[in-house]
This record gives sequence, structure tokens and C-alpha cells, in this order.
Amino acid sequence: KHTIAEWHAVCALKESAEAYKKMTNTAFLKSSASGDNFTGSASEQVSFGKYLKKFQAGELRPVEKKRARETKFKALADKLVEYIRLRGRLYQQDKCGIAYPVLQKKLLQWKDLES
Repeated sequence: KHTIAEWHAVCALKESAEAYKKMTNTAFLKSSASGDNFTGSASEQVSFGKYLKKFQAGELRPVEKKRARETKFKALADKLVEYIRLRGRLYQQDKCGIAYPVLQKKLLQWKDLES
């Protein structure tokens, strides 16, 4: 229902003002201070507690996603994006595109090199 950026903004607001710090999480979510998007439902209270702990630990980043998913292949994905951007720049010079099977082959090669 809410994006992680919205949770981040509400957590930052709760932590910023002394008056909000003294409020319970339930009272804060039900108040107008948390905004119109938050009603203070039981589900939101549980989620808010979880996100507030992450915010206080410095692990919550404001991204426009509903879920923050960790991927097993982050390094490979970053390398692939870098390669596609490089091919995009080179395409302007040599007009030679890239096919999906070539990308597959590259990823398998990079995976084998990492393991």
C-alpha cells in the first residue's frame, strides 16, 4: 500500500520533533501529523514499528518501491547495466546492436568467473 519512501518520510518526521517522539506509534499514525495516507490501522502499526527500527539503525533508504528486495546477483546486474550502457554509447559509433543471446552468454561467462 505504501512505498518505502513514504515510510521513510514518516519515520523521519517522527524522529525529528520532540513532540512526536513522546507520542506512541499508534497515536502518531492516527494523528494528522503522519499525513492523510496513514490511518493507524493495526497493519500499519506493525509495519511502522518495523520500518522505524530500520530507520533508527540507518538501514532504511527512501526508494519509490513497495518492497525492498535483496538480489543474489547484485554484482552481475550492475555489471550488465554497465555493459548495456557501454554498448549504447558504442552503438552511436559502430551501429552494431546487441542481441539477447549475447547478453545471456556474457552473464554466464561473468557468473563462471565469479565462482
